[in-house]
Amino acid sequence: MRHTRALTVLTVVITLLAAAVPAPAGAFAPLAKAWGSNFHGELGGGFTGPVGGHDPLTVVNGHQYAEVAPGLAYTVARDTLGRVWHWGDYITATGTRDIVNPEQVPGLTGVVDVAAGRSFGLALKSDGTVHAWGTNDFGQLGVGDLDQRLTPVPVGVPQTTKIYASSMHAFAIGANGNTYAWGDNYYGQLGDGTTIERHAPRVISLGQISTLSAGETHTLALSGGTNELFAWGDNSKGQLGDGTTTRRPQPTKVLGNLYGLTAVAAGGSHSMAMGGSGFVVTWGSNANLQLGVSGVAYRLQPELAPHVGGVTRIAASRDSSYVVQGGKVYSWGSRSFCMLGACGAPFDRDTPFEVPGMTGAREITAGPLTAFVLIA
Repeated sequence: MRHTRALTVLTVVITLLAAAVPAPAGAFAPLAKAWGSNFHGELGGGFTGPVGGHDPLTVVNGHQYAEVAPGLAYTVARDTLGRVWHWGDYITATGTRDIVNPEQVPGLTGVVDVAAGRSFGLALKSDGTVHAWGTNDFGQLGVGDLDQRLTPVPVGVPQTTKIYASSMHAFAIGANGNTYAWGDNYYGQLGDGTTIERHAPRVISLGQISTLSAGETHTLALSGGTNELFAWGDNSKGQLGDGTTTRRPQPTKVLGNLYGLTAVAAGGSHSMAMGGSGFVVTWGSNANLQLGVSGVAYRLQPELAPHVGGVTRIAASRDSSYVVQGGKVYSWGSRSFCMLGACGAPFDRDTPFEVPGMTGAREITAGPLTAFVLIA
């Protein structure tokens, strides 16, 4: 069935409460490190296939990236000059090709934010316009049809301040306070109260959203002046945190007295949230120990993640979790596809593993089977 493809992709881009602004050239020259699956060159290391002894590897070509947005088998990045680059599995007029060395996406300048899904990308320009390219079989480009686009085209949303993408769907936060969603909606992951696929943007009724994380088939968001935590979409493993396993096609309040939250991360079927003081809570599936505990199959509401504190960034892949703490990166959960940051890891972990070579980490983002870190 068409909707089953949405089960295999997520993009989790960690967001801050401040609106995205273009990084001036020379502000910092981060080194981009990556690990995970590389069947299509999606790590940007100049080759396809197993990483082996190269994990984590360095993204080639030496561009100064301000942001990396991984999707499934496809990655989009923004450099400090506001240009956009991509690599991995991408479409052509007659099929697909593997981009193993980062290539510039044509026609995009002055970009302040990027997002990626399964072989499609989004870019937000400094003038507030959103542009999309790539596959479009679920309407994920938001242009009103199902035709793929080899190069960027405008998306019909009002002036925008932030964009997100995952699976075959996407979101935009408007400067007018509205949030817009489009694309695949089989599990209600768009949050418009239906499970109807949307080929053009629709407004979500949730007031002003400060930050959002689009998971595989569920979504997390902080909304309102107190940053209340809401979730919607698939809930088969309790990933919505409302105390049930009932699917929710509209925003639902997450249980718990959670105050001071600043970031959220939606994984495959688990969820994370971070507070300004550096605490982390997790909930949902624990099939691969991605909640950072053992002895439970899943949790229906948020609980404090042990072993970590003073965290400054979080990210979630399909079955793994990540934090930046003291400039270092720690992972736990599934070891499959080298997702712990070390291909030699012998088993899944319920305690943090320090990913080697990550001292000075500033940002971390994760797709379903890849993770990227920017190191100052």
